[in-house]
Amino acid sequence: MKHEEYLWYKSHGICVDCRSAEAVRGQTRCPDCKDKGKISSKAYYEAHKEQLNQYNKDYYRRTYEERLEAGVCTVCGKRPPKTGCKRCERCLAKGRYNRRQRIIRKGSVPRDIITDIGICYFCCKNPQIPGKKICNDCLDKMIEGRLHETRNHG
Repeated sequence: MKHEEYLWYKSHGICVDCRSAEAVRGQTRCPDCKDKGKISSKAYYEAHKEQLNQYNKDYYRRTYEERLEAGVCTVCGKRPPKTGCKRCERCLAKGRYNRRQRIIRKGSVPRDIITDIGICYFCCKNPQIPGKKICNDCLDKMIEGRLHETRNHG
């Protein structure tokens, strides 16, 4: 199909694949052709999974190394990294935000809020000791760990 034909079908709301059915509003293909495309893509991926994954792995490793050598952020490749880091301030902030959202989606409470509501910072279950950020159980475990380390090293 020539590009002009594609644009004509697209502008008239006709599916650019089968050229007979009405395309989904705001898209270029009808529901049947979309489903066929999904099935075809999935079959192709399953048949070539290892090669595609290896290509992606090599591409991202190469890009990471090139950006690291160039002295730019290894994520976006646009800005200089924050001192002592490999990512820029904006990408670090996005990463923190995304991690926080993932924690919330899992149904957990982010650690910076945990201490504000009076729950132990380490186990996130028991109430805090007044004036501390941890519970009695975690404090006991910490003391046992220190005593255990002193016995082994002392």
